[in-house]
Amino acid sequence: MDLLIVLGIPLIGVACGIAFLCGLAIGWKCCWLWLLLAGFSTVPVGGIAMLGAFQGAFNSEPVNLYRTDFFGYLAELLERSEHPVQAAKQMEAEVAAGVWERKCKEFLPPQLPDAVLYVGIVCAIVAFSALKMKNSWKRTAIWFPAWLAAVGLISGWLFCDVRHSATRSHIRMSDNGRTQLLEELPAVLEKSSISGAAAAGIVRNYIQEEYPNVCHCEPASMLLAEISTAAGGESPRK
Repeated sequence: MDLLIVLGIPLIGVACGIAFLCGLAIGWKCCWLWLLLAGFSTVPVGGIAMLGAFQGAFNSEPVNLYRTDFFGYLAELLERSEHPVQAAKQMEAEVAAGVWERKCKEFLPPQLPDAVLYVGIVCAIVAFSALKMKNSWKRTAIWFPAWLAAVGLISGWLFCDVRHSATRSHIRMSDNGRTQLLEELPAVLEKSSISGAAAAGIVRNYIQEEYPNVCHCEPASMLLAEISTAAGGESPRK
């Protein structure tokens, strides 16, 4: 739903804006012409924005980097602490305080400054204003480059913005399982009486496993099951 909002609102705005500019430039009597231009201009912008959405939603690299950093830090806390339950509670407190929400930004793709969008809008205004010119040579010489610049700048800005938002939603979706993990981990550690070093070893082994589906939340139950079945502080895996 977040992705649909992020992608839909800008594209609707682009289509309406282009249609409005066409109407001002050509005249509202030629409805079919300005609607055609609006649709023709929105297609490349929408296609490039969709590409950014898919790249952000299905690119597993940022999610895996964030996941590795998250569990690596948890393993360090468990290994350094004499009481693994306290280490798990410390990690839970940091997540609740928004530390990892802010750290998530380190793994997001870059965004273009808003100035790029504003320049693209200006180019669009210039392009469609040129359609009023009576001289066909001047009209083509001004309209076509300005139109290309407008489409390139607006679609480039949208691509980066949508990819950034989609990647963020992707990480947040997978983060739901890690939140559940931290809520249940203290009780599991206390019940199993496992040492911090042994728990850290299990967490590190878990990091090395292939993430089964990057579009779903973290399968925290797998890690909790391994820790809960560990006996005498020994990891079930060698």
